[in-house]
Amino acid sequence: MDNSGWLQSVQNTTRLSQGPVIFDVKVESSFEANNRYNNVFNAAGGLMILLIVSALVLVCLYRRQRRVYNELMDERKEYKQ
Repeated sequence: MDNSGWLQSVQNTTRLSQGPVIFDVKVESSFEANNRYNNVFNAAGGLMILLIVSALVLVCLYRRQRRVYNELMDERKEYKQ
């Protein structure tokens, strides 16, 4: 394949437009794995939020139970004296 004359054929061409070139590209995908991936990702995110919220609730319940237990032990100490 001989392409030795490509530079001469390209150098003397004129531009049709002097303004900026704008491309409008739209890409759509209907690949089934994309939907499955999105569903799994959303489910994992929801599970993580659920675990974090449940951990916070358990921490709050533990702190309250510990406070009640300490108050009970203080009452027992006062009762024994």
